[in-house]
Amino acid sequence: MKYYFLLFAGLLLLNSSCTGVSSKNLPGTKVSSFPKKMIGEFEVVYPEDFAALMGGDEAKTYVTFTKNEMSFKNVEGETTTVIGDSLYVSTIGKTTYLSMGEQHYFTVFKVAYSGKDILLYPMYANQGTTKEQLEPYFSNVEEVIPEVVEGEEPGDVSYSVTIDDKKLDAYFKSDIPLKDPYRLKRISGKK
Repeated sequence: MKYYFLLFAGLLLLNSSCTGVSSKNLPGTKVSSFPKKMIGEFEVVYPEDFAALMGGDEAKTYVTFTKNEMSFKNVEGETTTVIGDSLYVSTIGKTTYLSMGEQHYFTVFKVAYSGKDILLYPMYANQGTTKEQLEPYFSNVEEVIPEVVEGEEPGDVSYSVTIDDKKLDAYFKSDIPLKDPYRLKRISGKK
C-alpha cells in the first residue's frame, strides 16, 4: 500500500538536483477529507527532471481522489489509502497541504491549482541547501547523515525539520524549495 507513496515521494531523491527535507510534524490543522476541488481522476505529470526516470507510456501513473481516499494506479497495479493512514491533508488559512509518510518522516507538498489541474510543490530543497539556509523557516532543523555502505558512494545529507506554521508560506515563496511541481492533470471529476 505504501509503495506508491514512497515511489511518488522518493522520486525526488533520485535526482541529484535536490536535497531531501522531511518534516517531524504535519503543517497546520488536519482535515478529514480532500477539498472539493481535488476530487476526481488525474494523470500524474512528473517534473521535467524526473520524467525521464519514469520511462514512456507504460510508466504512466494515475491518481484518484474521493472524499477521503487517494488511489494510485499504474502498470504494476492499484493501491488505495484512506486519509489518516500514512496520508494527511491539512490547512493553514486557505492553503492546503498533502503529506505522506509516518510520524517524524513526513513528505509535505503544498497544493495549488492551475485551471482544473492540481499542482503539488514538494518541500524538498535545491541541491546544496544548507542547514543555515533552512533555519529561518523552521523551528528546528537537523541534518540526517546517510548510512555509509561499504563499496557504495555515500548519499547526500538530507534534513529533518519541525514546521512552524507561521513561516511555511515564506519558505515556499523563497528560492530554496524546488519550483517544478508534480502536475495532476485532470481526466474526470469536479472542475
